[in-house]
Amino acid sequence: MSGSSDAAKGRADAEARQSFAIPLVLVWLSIFLVSLDFSAINVALPTLTAYFHASTSGVSWASIAYMLSMVTLLPVSGFLIARIGPGRSLTLGLAVFAAASAGAALSGSLALLGALRAIQGCGAAIMYVIGPVLIRSCFPDLQQKRAFALYATGSFTGLVAGPVVGGAFTEAFGWQAVFWMNLPMSAVAFVLARVFFGRTPSGAEPLSRRMPRPISVAGLSLSVGALVLALNQGQEWGWRSLPILTLFGLGAAAAAAVWAAEQSAQVRLVDAQILDAGGFVTATLIIAAVSAGMGGLNFVLPFYFEWFRGLDTDAMGRTVSILPLATVATSILLGLLPSGPAARTQCIAGLVAVLAGYGALIVADHATPVPALLAALALVGCGIGLTLPALLHASLLQVPPDLVAPAGSAQATLRVLSQLLGLVAFETILSQLSPGTFTGAPRSGAVPADMQSGFHAVFICGALLALAAVPALARLKPGSARNEKGST
Repeated sequence: MSGSSDAAKGRADAEARQSFAIPLVLVWLSIFLVSLDFSAINVALPTLTAYFHASTSGVSWASIAYMLSMVTLLPVSGFLIARIGPGRSLTLGLAVFAAASAGAALSGSLALLGALRAIQGCGAAIMYVIGPVLIRSCFPDLQQKRAFALYATGSFTGLVAGPVVGGAFTEAFGWQAVFWMNLPMSAVAFVLARVFFGRTPSGAEPLSRRMPRPISVAGLSLSVGALVLALNQGQEWGWRSLPILTLFGLGAAAAAAVWAAEQSAQVRLVDAQILDAGGFVTATLIIAAVSAGMGGLNFVLPFYFEWFRGLDTDAMGRTVSILPLATVATSILLGLLPSGPAARTQCIAGLVAVLAGYGALIVADHATPVPALLAALALVGCGIGLTLPALLHASLLQVPPDLVAPAGSAQATLRVLSQLLGLVAFETILSQLSPGTFTGAPRSGAVPADMQSGFHAVFICGALLALAAVPALARLKPGSARNEKGST
C-alpha cells in the first residue's frame, strides 16, 4: 500500500510540475522575446544606415516605432486580456509579433520597416503584460513567488542576449536575421499556448466583461504615447522646441480629457478595488522608484566606463553586462529555492544591496580598480534581482483575479515611464554638470574635473531613489491572495 501510494504521489508531483512548466515557459519566452527584440535591433542600426542609405536619426525609428507602439498600447492590453481571455490574447500577441517580424525582415524600404516595427510593438504589448496574469491564474499561491522570480529573468536575459545575438546574426546573415530569429521561438510559444489552453479551457475565458469607455482608453494611450515620444526625443529635438512642447501639450490635454470622462464613468480605467489594495499601490510605487534608477543607470554606465574610465567599447560592454547578469543569477536562485524570505525582508535586503552598490560607485574615482567597480555593479544587480520579483508578487497578490490584467498593464506602463524619466533625469544632470560627456571626450589622458562630479551626482540620485523606497516598505502588507471576484 505504501509503495503504491508513494508511486501515485510521485506521478501526481510529476504531472503538477509538467502543468506548471508549460505556462512558466510561455511567460518566460514572451517577455524574453520582447526584450530581445528591443535590444538586438540597436546593434543592427549602423548596418541599416548603409543598407537604406539613410541618416542615423532616420534608422533610429526602427527602434523608436517598436517602443512607442508597445508603450502606447500597454494601458490597453490589460483590458484586452481581461475581455477576451489570457489564452486568446497570448496567441493573438504572438501571431502579430511573428507576422510583423517576418514582414520586417522582408521590408524593402525604411518607411515600411518602421510601420511593421510599430505593428510588432502591438503584439509585444500583450506579451509584456500577460506574464503576471498567467502566473496568478495558473499557479497555486505557494508556487507563485518562485514563478515570479524565474519569470523576471526573461526580461534581463533578453536585454543581455540581444546585443550579442543581434550582432552575431547581423554579421553572419545581415540585418534581416535579427527579425527572422524571432520566428522559431514565437512558433514554439504559439504551439505551447495552443496545447496548454486546449487542456485548460478556463484560460480562454474572459476574466471580466467590464470595459472602460473607448474615449478613456484612447485618451490614455494618446497621453502615454505623446509623453514617451517627448521624453525619448527631447534631447535630440530640443526640450524647448515646438514639436516637444506640442507633444507635452497634447499629452496633458489627452490626460485632462481622460480625467473629465472618468468622472461620470461606470467602469473606471483604474478600478477602486485596485486602489484599495494597499499592497499593490505601495509595491508599484517602489517598483517605479527602482525602475527610474535602473533606467538612468543603464544609460550612464557606458559613458562612465568608456569616457571616464577609458575602457574600449568591447571591454565596456562586458563590464556593463555584469549588472543584468547579477540580476538574472539572483532571480534564478530565488526561483529554484523551495521557499524564500518574506517579501518585505527580501525587498529590504535588495534595497540594502542596491544602496551599497551605489555607495561604492559614489566613492570611486578614476583610480579605483575595475574589479571593485564590478563588485559595485553586481551588488546593484543582485539588489534588483531580489527586489523586483518580490514586489511583482506582493503587489498582484492583493488584486482580485478579474482585475489582475488591468492592474498589471497599469503597473507595466508606470514601470516603463519611470525608466524613461530616470534616463532623462540622469542624462540632464550629467549633461549639465559634465558637458563634455556627450561630446566625444577622450578615452585617455586627463579626465575633465567636472566629469567625475557629474557621475557622482547621478549615482547619488540613484541612491536617493532607492533610499526613498525604504520607508514605503513599512506599508507593504503581502497577505494571502484575494480570491474573491470583483464586480462583473
